[in-house]
Amino acid sequence: MPFHICSIVPAQMPPEALEASRALDEDLLARGVALKTLCHEGARTNPRSLAYGRSMAAVGAQLRTAPALPHRLLLVDRATALAPLDPAAPAPSAVLVTTPGIVAALAELFDRIWADAVPLEQASAPDRATGITAGERELLRILSTRPYDWSPTSATNWLWITSSPTAPRSAP
Repeated sequence: MPFHICSIVPAQMPPEALEASRALDEDLLARGVALKTLCHEGARTNPRSLAYGRSMAAVGAQLRTAPALPHRLLLVDRATALAPLDPAAPAPSAVLVTTPGIVAALAELFDRIWADAVPLEQASAPDRATGITAGERELLRILSTRPYDWSPTSATNWLWITSSPTAPRSAP
């Protein structure tokens, strides 16, 4: 029976963490474990992260990037999940989940993000209909769902989105 490890890595890993992971990941791949990793799209512009991803892909790992990811997650054989106990806490802590319904929901979350994510070696192309990239779409989603004070005196009223290059602009 093949083993599978799916992980979500929403932030850049420090260089020492990447190097520590390299030998472990290569060993897992050599033993036939399938590795699927979702990284933030910032990994494409970070030379160390990109080099690590390419080296892992060269030995069989599958890596994709997405403009927005939830908290860190590790799924093992879709039977066990490891997630942060409190993602906001400065000290690392994790919860091990084996409850089938919860693990299935986390696996579905991973699968949905994976389906829309872009393989590391593939360029992130703009949408044909809109001309915007996935990252730009995510930014627009965040801006459209975030409460915003549009009053001229607001301290947060510093961003004007306009199609006119001569429109007046406001600055903080």
